Amino acid sequence: MQLLINNLRQFIHSSKLMFLFIILGFTVAFTAFLVIAIQVKYDFSYNKNFEKSDEIYRFNRYHHANGNSYWTINQDLAKEMEAKIPEIKSYALLQEGKQVDVSLPAASAKKEYPSLLMEATPGFLEVFTPEILSGNTQKIFDEKGKALISEKTAGRIFGDANPIGQALQIGENTLSVMAVYKDFPKNCSLTNGIYTYMEPNSSNNWNYYCYFLIDPQNAPNVAHKINSADILGEETVQHYNSHPEERVEFQLPALEDLYLHGYNKRIHTTLGLLAVGVILLAIAFINYINFSISMAPGRIKNINIHKIFGIERSRLRLAILSEGVAFTALALVLSLVCLHFFKSTSLASNFVADLSIAGNGQMIAATVAGIVLLSFLAGIYPALYITSFGEAFAMKGSFTLSPKGVVLRNSLIVFQFAASIALICIASMITLQNYYVKNYSWGFQKENIAYLSLLNTQVDDELLGDELKQNGAIIDYTSSWNLPGRIGMSWSRELEGKYIDYFTVWPVTPNFLDFFGVKVVAGNDFPKERDREKIIFNEEFMKVNGFTEDIIGKEFEGFSPGDIVGVVENIHFESLHESIKPMAFVVFPNKEYYNYVYLKLSGDHLPATIAQIEKTWKKFTDKPFDLTFLDASMDALYKNETNTGNLISVVALISVLIAMMGVYGLVLLNTRYKTKEIAIRKINGATEEEILQLLNRNMLWMLAVSFVIAVPAAYAVIQNWLGNFAYKAAVPWWLFIGSGVIVLLISAITVSWQSWRAATANPVDSLKIE
Repeated sequence: MQLLINNLRQFIHSSKLMFLFIILGFTVAFTAFLVIAIQVKYDFSYNKNFEKSDEIYRFNRYHHANGNSYWTINQDLAKEMEAKIPEIKSYALLQEGKQVDVSLPAASAKKEYPSLLMEATPGFLEVFTPEILSGNTQKIFDEKGKALISEKTAGRIFGDANPIGQALQIGENTLSVMAVYKDFPKNCSLTNGIYTYMEPNSSNNWNYYCYFLIDPQNAPNVAHKINSADILGEETVQHYNSHPEERVEFQLPALEDLYLHGYNKRIHTTLGLLAVGVILLAIAFINYINFSISMAPGRIKNINIHKIFGIERSRLRLAILSEGVAFTALALVLSLVCLHFFKSTSLASNFVADLSIAGNGQMIAATVAGIVLLSFLAGIYPALYITSFGEAFAMKGSFTLSPKGVVLRNSLIVFQFAASIALICIASMITLQNYYVKNYSWGFQKENIAYLSLLNTQVDDELLGDELKQNGAIIDYTSSWNLPGRIGMSWSRELEGKYIDYFTVWPVTPNFLDFFGVKVVAGNDFPKERDREKIIFNEEFMKVNGFTEDIIGKEFEGFSPGDIVGVVENIHFESLHESIKPMAFVVFPNKEYYNYVYLKLSGDHLPATIAQIEKTWKKFTDKPFDLTFLDASMDALYKNETNTGNLISVVALISVLIAMMGVYGLVLLNTRYKTKEIAIRKINGATEEEILQLLNRNMLWMLAVSFVIAVPAAYAVIQNWLGNFAYKAAVPWWLFIGSGVIVLLISAITVSWQSWRAATANPVDSLKIE
């Protein structure tokens, strides 16, 4: 122990700056890795919290014609599959949660509690096995009027009172609380709130999510059976055999795989974050190795004095190994402090996982143990190198790296440079892609358009819009069922004797297309009258289903008999992750399908305009005023990519800074080893510029090698990531050149000071030192 303390004192005394660099690099790298490790664990444990999570499979329809996946089903098909396929143990249908206002009819003063309401079939309890904290779930999903609520929802509504048997008022319906379940964790597909009975619905309604309970070994067989003639019908199977490009394939992806391998391909982000974290750790430990070796000239003589006095080489090596562990332990303590404060910063919003130390005790303990082990392994080479010199040679005071040692050190520096260049390339491309999608021409106006939610307000969109238009700053208004990017309605219907399996349906008001500047390419826009359903298809619907303009004017029945009035151009109303889908805009006779009102603003005096909108809103309802601008809402569709870009950018900056610390150590080492050479060259007439070239030439060669390694690696990662988008920005050549130049400039600035000091030192003093 005393030997370790003496070594630490000597190390710190030899160069306080080096000690500071090591602790700073370790602390930053460890903090970043802890945050990334917590997020990666969150991602890989997604949907694995259910008792039977490995047996749950979610229904999906994959259309080979356009490569799109649709995750919804109708009630009859799900029931038929369970009845005809014995390997299916059970199934659960869920309808997407809707925001409702809950009140207590027995309360003396009416108070509303905004909550999520989900409808489910009886199989919900068997498939997801929620942990019941109180009450009885028997027949809770077999009849109307019963509710299963989450623990937090119960606490928010009832406080400390017993919720079992209490009544909940939701609009005109009353639900009796039968049981309370423990909230599902954040990292699962189910939302928390109120679950209740699902009423039977038409087979034309494909708005339900279906989850099957199947033994994993039977899943491939079930996937085959759901695509057989027994389920699809002989005629459909024959048609698909003759026209495979039109095939609609029923799939059963495992619920555990959906988050990482499903729609958003989160696996790329998760593995990318993990790789970035590992790279940061590697850079930090490489710096430690480089710093330890660069300090060798000042330590070898002292180490060998210990050897002369009889201290065994193994003890000396163990003491040097322990130095790294001690530095690591100190940095880990500081990183835990940083982690505690990091979760309160704005950067923490880029992570969806709980970043608290208390909530991740086991993960943090395992990570800390792994880092300590790595620190021990990283100290092996410095310990072997520093103690490798013979006593007589060491006491002469002239040291140099062996050829193998030079290759190893240079290889480590090349890795640091390559990682920094690649990370800068990747972060820059993510930024470019985010800019591309945010500024992509979706084909309709979204600037200076705001919207208000009418859900649970009982507000008439026309009355509200007409009064708002009296304000000159409100140019126009329109309404729709849901928002761009999350439309959430689909139909399967027959038209002209052809069965249309799936297309997106967006209920809108008659002026919707004109409001957003969407061009009608055939037929007419919606008439103002709402006497019956009116339908307008997009060009993709016509193309995929082989229809011509002859269908305009024909009758089409959605929820009730209606008319096809026109065709519009293809417009991106969904995320750019996917290509344009077959779609229909529908105007319904009644107003129950219009949940959002959009306002087109002049853009002048926005604060005053918003204040006036809020004043008008309060005339119609006491619900909270929440005006959202459409462009901000649509940018939120790429929150995952934006967060990833922010994280990679920060990590790239950190990696460059840590790598530059290592480069400084390299230059310091070179100047120490070449002190006599520099002095002799100067005595023989070498200029300061020539000395600077001597010291920096090696760094430039390593940068060049790093660039050659980093560019193809970064390009491969970028292409893989861009594969998540149907529409993507081009990868510019200057992205790679610019990243290399950035690292070159930072490196040049980092090493110039130390190189200049060596080049301008008095050669006489240098020869005396040597």
